[in-house]
Amino acid sequence: MYESYINNRHSDGDMFPASEEQFKSFILKKTDETVFFNFFDQNRLVAVNVVDILSDRLSAVYSFYDPFEKKRSLGTYSILNLVNYASEKELSYLYLGYWVNGCPKMHYKMKFRPLEMLIDRKWLTVN
Repeated sequence: MYESYINNRHSDGDMFPASEEQFKSFILKKTDETVFFNFFDQNRLVAVNVVDILSDRLSAVYSFYDPFEKKRSLGTYSILNLVNYASEKELSYLYLGYWVNGCPKMHYKMKFRPLEMLIDRKWLTVN
């Protein structure tokens, strides 16, 4: 699924083409804090969130999903699941990673509120 995701959703990026070595070095490079949230439709894996669980926050390392299930909004669903998990565990933050202004593939991060951005070494709340 990772290979299909990269090759279909990110064929214009530096991760293309996906390879087993890339998957092992990037996704399977686990630490003691890394967990995998797997999402299934019956017995078929449809999405994965790779997440570091820290003392007061979650840090989303990478998410990927079946690229042919576009109408299901699996990326959004998986993030909402992380929001719910963080709330259940009483964690203060969910870090979605870097955001690059003007990059359409990262625009989804702007949809989640409350939102804080590190700008000039200061955390600012974005409304």
